[in-house]
Amino acid sequence: MIDPHDVLDIDVSTIKTKKLCKIIIDTRLYDDKYFTEFSDKINLPGILQFQVPEYNDYTQIILLYNIDLKKNNSYFMNKSLINITYEPGELIVFQEYVSETSDVGTLNRILQGQIKYITDPNILLNMLHNTLPTIDLIHLELILSNMFRLSSDLNIKCRLSGDYKNSTILSQRQQPKQDSWHSAMSFQYIDRAITQGLVDEKDSEQNPIELVLSEKFKNI
Repeated sequence: MIDPHDVLDIDVSTIKTKKLCKIIIDTRLYDDKYFTEFSDKINLPGILQFQVPEYNDYTQIILLYNIDLKKNNSYFMNKSLINITYEPGELIVFQEYVSETSDVGTLNRILQGQIKYITDPNILLNMLHNTLPTIDLIHLELILSNMFRLSSDLNIKCRLSGDYKNSTILSQRQQPKQDSWHSAMSFQYIDRAITQGLVDEKDSEQNPIELVLSEKFKNI
């Protein structure tokens, strides 16, 4: 990934390109409440990834509030995909007002798996670290490693399979429902807990806290 400052001119209320950049937006991945298209711009969450053909690589911007993405003559839409190409020196993002505080609501929606357009764990890690700089990276990485699962088998974490292209994101509340019927009970998934733990007698993958509670460490 390219440092955004190498290819973008980032100011308080504007972002311009230094190099030719392209963006593809899949509108199916956005909640209508946070995505509005106008004749000259698109208002959407400020977490965007731009392809930079000159380097055959990409860069990203991470802003925890909605931004206005400028539309130009290159704009075209193919089914649900919006494609825009920006020439060097072109204005791509503009804001009449920028809040100096982070949008905690956006952060919460991301951690709850409600923003589906983020498929790159590096984007999430950078976003979380920028927003929560006092938290050690290892704790943030642990959160993310539990969120990214294989679409074909939600019990398999992507960090173990190495396949993030076919991933889905489980929210903090969905994870205990999927992994452990012990935790499912504490997270109010009583029906799932009863089915897996009592009816099906399924073993539960316990975390360290659960192991302590179930006295699995009593001989240590």
